[in-house]
Amino acid sequence: MDRKVTATFIAIAMAAVFLSANTILAATSRSSSPRTWSGAEEIHGLAPLNPDGFTGVNSISCATAGNCSAVGSYPTSGNPSQPRNQGFVLDESNGIWGNAHKVPGLSSLSSGLNAEIWWISCAAVGDCAAGGFYTDASRAEQGFVVDETAGVWGSAHAVPGLGVLNVGGSAIVRSISCGAVGDCAAVGTYTDSHGTSQGFVVDESGGTWGTAEAVPGLSALSAGRGTEVQAVSCAAAGSCAAGGTYDNAAGVPQGFVVDESEGTWDTAQAIPVATFKTNASSFAVSISCGAVGDCVAGGNYTDSHSVSQVFHMDQSNGTWGKVQVVHGLGALDVGNNETNVTVSCAAAGACALAGQADVPFVVDESGGSWGKATTLPGLGALSPGRYATMQSVSCGAAGSCAAVGYYDEGRGGTQGFVVDQSGGIWGRAQAIRPLGPPKLGGVAIVGLVSCAPGGCAAAGYYDTVGGTATTGFVTSEPSTPPFYCSPSAGLTATVASHQQSDGSVYYRIVYTNRSAFGCELAGIPGALGYSTKRHVPVGPPAGRSLVL
Repeated sequence: MDRKVTATFIAIAMAAVFLSANTILAATSRSSSPRTWSGAEEIHGLAPLNPDGFTGVNSISCATAGNCSAVGSYPTSGNPSQPRNQGFVLDESNGIWGNAHKVPGLSSLSSGLNAEIWWISCAAVGDCAAGGFYTDASRAEQGFVVDETAGVWGSAHAVPGLGVLNVGGSAIVRSISCGAVGDCAAVGTYTDSHGTSQGFVVDESGGTWGTAEAVPGLSALSAGRGTEVQAVSCAAAGSCAAGGTYDNAAGVPQGFVVDESEGTWDTAQAIPVATFKTNASSFAVSISCGAVGDCVAGGNYTDSHSVSQVFHMDQSNGTWGKVQVVHGLGALDVGNNETNVTVSCAAAGACALAGQADVPFVVDESGGSWGKATTLPGLGALSPGRYATMQSVSCGAAGSCAAVGYYDEGRGGTQGFVVDQSGGIWGRAQAIRPLGPPKLGGVAIVGLVSCAPGGCAAAGYYDTVGGTATTGFVTSEPSTPPFYCSPSAGLTATVASHQQSDGSVYYRIVYTNRSAFGCELAGIPGALGYSTKRHVPVGPPAGRSLVL
């Protein structure tokens, strides 16, 4: 072909591509559904911290749509007999996830030994609290907290007073909830002088953490046996509820709840499952408060046939009601395998409970009345006849929630899913995959979700075939436009070298933001063509770039 003709052809193609690219970006931003999730993004900035590639997200919290934070851990030593982990934090701002970075002060606190960050709660954009545990110089495990104020993370420090309680040398912050900026509550466990696990609570007021204390009345319930506080939820500053498990005098696990009112923790009270079976075992694993004095606790108990069942117990105006079995679960349950019960309340009497029977299920509360358990629409099509499990649920507003989990994809691995609720109606489950081609036989799990009014974020991990690396990821809703793929955010289009496919020459354009992860578009009409295999736009020759 004549060089002049070739140059003219390339110039026309180039113009068509960039014109079409701008058109698609604008159209995508206008037409994007607010219930569409972005593609999963590998967490930015972890490679320098963790060259071996094993990372995981442990908790996520959204203050507003597009403004969330997450915490997780990564290994600093490959020796499984002597694990040495460190914690990381990362923030999302206006729909764009920043780089992960070490928890300030945690490495020094742990003397370079093992440390993990387990939970985070955000009361406002850039104002969060997180916690976990670290191993001190004497090889004892201690609980810590760390705060973010106005977008800046402070230094991790030991939970005040917890070391005095933790004579046995094993303590951890398991859950945190913030009722207002600088006003949070943390719960967890420590080990007493007998080597028995005990529960504690500690409050933050005005940005200052107080002294940890044993859960009032819990030792009386357990007669000195083991206890665990697993969850806490605060509807306002100094107004919280927590729940967990203790062993009774017969050594049978029992669920309990404990309330905080005006900054003072009340006496723990047992969850009365004896209504269903005398001395039945029960576990309170999740708690959520939609308003002050209006909370829901969810968990499992063993019925008179020694079968595990799911329960919820509602609090109204500060008073806990009766334990109730989830209605309709019997029709779904074949394997009697109820696990992973989670509950989330957007307002008083407006909650969702999700869990695992023979199949994942959700059940909603509206106007203070609970409906029947239902399966997730579309999940059967993703995983026909195979295993699927529920992991987490979160509600940003009444009737507007999201639930996540994973399923057997039938090729030797698993894939994560997310399903949304809008206007009180659950939509169809959709797969969430990492960017790029699926890794056949690999594992992908979405285990965490947090919703604020107008949007959510979820997190999980995926690995390569054979588990040679595990990589944490995040995904957001609304989808990438108008946030992540917005030209105003500095989106760059780079044309890669030409390729051959199915006998046709085509060119690949990769869209990136902040030199990080690709923002793939569906195609460019009027250009040279597009890849139907990878669904990436194609166009002009290599070596060209343009900032849109």
